[in-house]
Amino acid sequence: MGLFGKKKTDKEKVEEWINWGIIDIQKKKYAMALHWFNEVTGIEPRNALVWYYKGLVYDGMGGYEDALDCYEKSFEIEPNNFNFEKWSNKGFALLKLKRYGEAIYCFDEAIRCNSKELWILPIKGKALVVLERYEEAVDCFDKAIKSEPENSEYLGYKIEALIELKRYEEAMKLSDETIKLDSGDPSGLLYK
Repeated sequence: MGLFGKKKTDKEKVEEWINWGIIDIQKKKYAMALHWFNEVTGIEPRNALVWYYKGLVYDGMGGYEDALDCYEKSFEIEPNNFNFEKWSNKGFALLKLKRYGEAIYCFDEAIRCNSKELWILPIKGKALVVLERYEEAVDCFDKAIKSEPENSEYLGYKIEALIELKRYEEAMKLSDETIKLDSGDPSGLLYK
């Protein structure tokens, strides 16, 4: 029942349950959030946004396969409505499942949706390193460094990839730069 004894419509219930689910995600009350989103999909099984939210819930609970299934369902329902956030979260779930090639594809799609969100490049670069695609990883790290030139962590990632490529002189030079940028960051010293 709604206010003054008036019965709520399904649409009103859905809106309320989505809001409660979002609040529960923010509070990390994942089981409760999942309850609300399941209620919604019981009424609106083709609600792409709610399937995406369910993916976030499963991700928060460590159920990465289930999260991926929900992200896929969201994508199936609205293939043209996948944005940076949705692609990147799907990529993170794939990373956690060690499905690096697929994660890289998702990160590329995320960047295609919003080329200003360059913080994802080092994450993509680290996945490329795992796949031993070092040249591509260096390219990612270079772009990330260009966007945040004083981020010594990005420099450290690039140094690691350069060492794998046996480009030692370049790695040493970059190591010196890292030390100058952040004397409290030991990554530059690791390669001296």
